[in-house]
Amino acid sequence: MRLVRDDDGLTSLALVEPVVDTGRLGGWIPNPPGLRSTGPEGAVRTVDGRVVPDSQVYTVTEVSRDGQRLVGRTTAPETELGGTREETYRHLSEAVGFVRVVQGPDEDEESDLQPLPWGDDAYYLGFHMEETAVREAGRAAVFQLADGTSAVVNMAETAGYFKRRASFQALPTARPLVVNSCFVAADPVGDRLEMPRAGQILANVLGRDLWATNAYLGFTTVNGQPRFGLVATSLDDPHVFVTRFLPEP
Repeated sequence: MRLVRDDDGLTSLALVEPVVDTGRLGGWIPNPPGLRSTGPEGAVRTVDGRVVPDSQVYTVTEVSRDGQRLVGRTTAPETELGGTREETYRHLSEAVGFVRVVQGPDEDEESDLQPLPWGDDAYYLGFHMEETAVREAGRAAVFQLADGTSAVVNMAETAGYFKRRASFQALPTARPLVVNSCFVAADPVGDRLEMPRAGQILANVLGRDLWATNAYLGFTTVNGQPRFGLVATSLDDPHVFVTRFLPEP
């Protein structure tokens, strides 16, 4: 699911088939197992009890459009990360703001462009939320594996994986950290003391402030302006937002 723009200039959230990569566009730095040392070797434990070595998690490293700066790391199916997605995400480092998107039967509405609360030069952590977890306020991520399968991983394990990466460890402490995923800031079904929001778990384990949204999240470029789109029920919907999580002591 992502924001798409039609010939009339209307933007909508659409379920799309994965884009099969028909040619390298040069925006990703692949991280296949054995290519390079990416940090201390560890493993993630999946929600069904399997132990998966870090080296078997398939990710790509995102870079700025000029290829000079690391922008983030994402785990997703290889077919999805090819083609137009790769080209679109080359503009992450140039994002200028976000809009709320209200879907309609004939056309969508968009709010005015809002400034990004985290400022410039953010580093993005990207993954898909597991479908059941989304319905339960987003408490597990889907990790793509090198053999083409996937694994569902809770938020603490998700944060541990990203924290072990050498690129993450090299980040300046002042550099903004943003989770490029849906529903990470959504309220849990039960008591927050018993089950914190996913973003809070990530912040606690990473030991870093981070930004996340409680809505469906897309990224696109419109009229030369790269921006995020948050799906809402109204253009000023107070229940759809981007929020900051600080690690708890």
